[in-house]
Amino acid sequence: MRRYWVPESSLQGPLVQLEGDVFHHIATVCRQTVGDRFEVICEQKAYFVEIIEHKKKKATAKILEERQIQELPKPHIHLALSVPKFSTTDRVVEKMVELGVKQVHLFSSDFSFIKDKHKGIEKKQQRWEKIIRGATQQTGRGELMPLTEVTPLRVLLESHF
Repeated sequence: MRRYWVPESSLQGPLVQLEGDVFHHIATVCRQTVGDRFEVICEQKAYFVEIIEHKKKKATAKILEERQIQELPKPHIHLALSVPKFSTTDRVVEKMVELGVKQVHLFSSDFSFIKDKHKGIEKKQQRWEKIIRGATQQTGRGELMPLTEVTPLRVLLESHF
């Protein structure tokens, strides 16, 4: 069964509003239409829904069933990652979601691809969050894996370990 991660603002009583990237993925990529059923995931809950209305840029789905999603099994795994090349980071972040890592802490050091706060890192951070969202949908994981901002190694060690 297909699963899609939706923002909390999409839930409106017994209905779910599907708009933006989520709508595009559901309607265009996966070709879901009126009458199709699937799960949407939001804040540790899964909602089994059926599309009841499909317009050009949005769709409405009715919640048929709600269930709690299990938390990640313990022990929780935290990964401290010295930022490699960005294309490698993309793959690592995706695989960490799939493997059930609780959180990824990005840091810069003498051996990192970036030595300090890179001026374009904010856009990369947004890309990684989109990758996390996609991998979460694919795996059916109940929560998004947090990804910390890039910090120097010494700051990471002082604050977390």
